[in-house]
Amino acid sequence: MARNAHPACAVVAIISNGDRLLVIKRSATVRSPDLFCFPGGMIEVDETPQIALRREMNEELNISATAVAEIWNSYTPKGTRLHWWTATSDELDRVFPNPDEVASFEFLTLDEIFQLDDVLVSNQVFFEAIRAGKIAPDLLFTS
Repeated sequence: MARNAHPACAVVAIISNGDRLLVIKRSATVRSPDLFCFPGGMIEVDETPQIALRREMNEELNISATAVAEIWNSYTPKGTRLHWWTATSDELDRVFPNPDEVASFEFLTLDEIFQLDDVLVSNQVFFEAIRAGKIAPDLLFTS
């Protein structure tokens, strides 16, 4: 895959554990604080989305994760291009959030996620795409 030359690109990691997905609550010290979302972050100029996903999971949750498949692209209201990737990790029993970035984490079903208040706007758009049939829910879950 070609590397991203545009600095306004980010990767979002969708990591499943059975029928549940890893969701974080952003810390009070980051942009868009105290909101729920999937983990992820900015893609650095010399990174592919896959490399950025691995780095971000290490920085935010202290786990090693591997990108599996890109399932969607979108843009934030400020124009950042988001690459939505499913990912796996063998370390889901050892998640240790970096408090500078992540206040807490949970594994939630899709129905539980849809019920959350205070969700990051880009994630709300993703959930609307699922509800509208633009993204098949089964794509979110890796084995």
